Amino acid sequence: MAPDLASFRVVARGLLARGEPPERVRFEETRGRQGMWLEAARWEAWGRAASGVPRDFVGLAQKVVCHREPARWALLYRVLWRLTHGEPSLLECHDDADVWRLRWLEQAVRRDTQALMAALRFRRVWRDGREHHVAWYRPEHLIVRDVAPFLVRRFPAFSWSLFTPDTWAHWDRERLTFEEGGALPEWARARVGLAASHSHPRAGAERASLLLVGASPVDIAEPPFAGSAGALLEVVLGRAGLTRSSRRVVRPCGDGCRSRHGVLPPTARGEGRTCRHGLEGVVAEVRPRMIIALGPVAAQAFLGVGFRMHLSRGQLLDTRWAEGWMATFDPEAVLRLPEGRARAEARIHFEADLRSAAAWLRQRLTGDARARRVEGP
Repeated sequence: MAPDLASFRVVARGLLARGEPPERVRFEETRGRQGMWLEAARWEAWGRAASGVPRDFVGLAQKVVCHREPARWALLYRVLWRLTHGEPSLLECHDDADVWRLRWLEQAVRRDTQALMAALRFRRVWRDGREHHVAWYRPEHLIVRDVAPFLVRRFPAFSWSLFTPDTWAHWDRERLTFEEGGALPEWARARVGLAASHSHPRAGAERASLLLVGASPVDIAEPPFAGSAGALLEVVLGRAGLTRSSRRVVRPCGDGCRSRHGVLPPTARGEGRTCRHGLEGVVAEVRPRMIIALGPVAAQAFLGVGFRMHLSRGQLLDTRWAEGWMATFDPEAVLRLPEGRARAEARIHFEADLRSAAAWLRQRLTGDARARRVEGP
C-alpha cells in the first residue's frame, strides 16, 4: 500500500499518545505492503483522537501527502505537534517557516491537479469486445488517488482507465479501483496520445547565455514580475550589463508561452504546470551557461528543499543544471520590505549579486571567443 493520509493519521495518533516530540521521530517511506505503514497496526494500540486539530490542517494534509517531497511526513507531524502543544492558531501565522512550507507543497499539488485536468484526453478503444476509454499522463506528484473520484463524477457514464507511471485508476461505471503504475499497457498504446507534463527540447535550439527563473505569480493569468517588480528587475539587470540580448527564456509548456519579462516560472498554466520536470525540459532546450534563480521558491525547484537562501544567496555554484548557477532575491520580495534601510540594503545586495553573475558570464564568454579564435575556422 502506498503511503496515504489514513495510515499517517494512525501513526501520528500513536506518536502523539506516547508524547513523542518531532525531533525524536524519523519517517521512512516504503513502497509496497511492508515497511513503515505496516507499523500502523502496532501504533494503533496507542492511538487516540488528537484534540484541537483544525479542519484546515486536515485539508492541507490531504494535498500535501500527494507531494513527492520525502520530508512531507516529518513536516506534517511537526506542524501537528505544534498545533496540539500550545500553538492552536499556528496555521494563521503565514510567516512561520513550517506553515509557509506546508502551504507551498499544497499549492504545488493543486497546480499539478489542474494541469492534469487541463491536459487529460480520453481515447476510445475496444477491449474484449467492449468499449473502453483510456488516457496516459505523467504528473509531477502522486495525485491520481486524489483526483480519480473527481474524474468519476465528471465521467460517470463510460468506463475508463487513467494510466500514470505511479498509479493506474480504473472506473467500470460501478466501482473505482487502483493498481500500481508503470508503462502504458500494449493494448492501450496504439490509441493513447501521450500527454506529458512538459515539452521536449527542440533539436538544434540556439544556446542561451543566461536563464532567469522566478516563481509564478499568485494570479496565474498575470505574467511573472509584472508591474513594479518587473520594472525593478529590468533596472537591476540593465545596471549589471545583462541586456535582453544576453538572456533567453522558454516556458515548459511550449513555444507559445513565453514571458514578457524574460522570466520562467517553475510552474506554468496547463500542460506546463510542473516544477522539476518542466525545468529539466527547459534547461535541456535552452542550454544556458548560467542560471539565476530569483527567490527561494525558484532556488528550491532546482536544488531541493535543503537549499537555504540566507546561507547561499549570491554564491556561484557549478551544478548539473548549468556551469554557473546563482540564487538571489525575488524582486517582489525586495519591494515587500518596508521602505528605508531594510529595502535599501536588500536592493544593494540584489544588484551586487547580479553584477557578480554578469562578471562571471562575461569571463566565460570571453574565454569561449578566445578559444574559437585559436582554433580558427
